[in-house]
Amino acid sequence: MNQYFATVARGLEPLMVEELEQLGAKNVQPGFCGASFAGDRTLLYRVNLWARLPFRILLWLSEFSCETGDDLYAGVQRIDWEQYLTPEQTLAVTATGKTDSLNHTHFTSLQVKNAIVQQQMDSLGYRSDVDTHEPDLRINVHLNKGKSA
Repeated sequence: MNQYFATVARGLEPLMVEELEQLGAKNVQPGFCGASFAGDRTLLYRVNLWARLPFRILLWLSEFSCETGDDLYAGVQRIDWEQYLTPEQTLAVTATGKTDSLNHTHFTSLQVKNAIVQQQMDSLGYRSDVDTHEPDLRINVHLNKGKSA
């Protein structure tokens, strides 16, 4: 069972929770501008087809303590990116939120991108290009209360 996050406009989180539960989602929890939930691929398809409120449905990859740029880089490097991204594919990173040390979303995005492409270089010898307009994989990172998700 995978963990997902459905993004919605601020204030619609309670309605998103209700809609996800009606569609059969498990462990539904409201969050900042969305709701997390658990389910299999069949549920993912059902939510994408029938849910009216979410902007996006995101696959939740990891959550870790993160106060500094080094914490962020190390946490991102612990994810096995080969199962999600090959060097032939393009990527883009979108960052939201902040910590005391990570208070600029552009820097946060660059740290995530650098950690991913360095992992590719170390293991494969070449890396993905960045395409901010139409990437094959868009990575969303959110910093909140000393954690990255």
